[in-house]
Amino acid sequence: MAYDGELLQRGMRCLIDNLGIIDAEKFIALFTQEQIPDYTQ
Repeated sequence: MAYDGELLQRGMRCLIDNLGIIDAEKFIALFTQEQIPDYTQ
């Protein structure tokens, strides 16, 4: 199990590597703006 900081770093790296920096930021913004009602579905 990773520490919180390490998990955040790895998650961001995964998003950036797969989506690119701009789309990774857009993806995160969707959660912070609550535009995705239930992300578990």
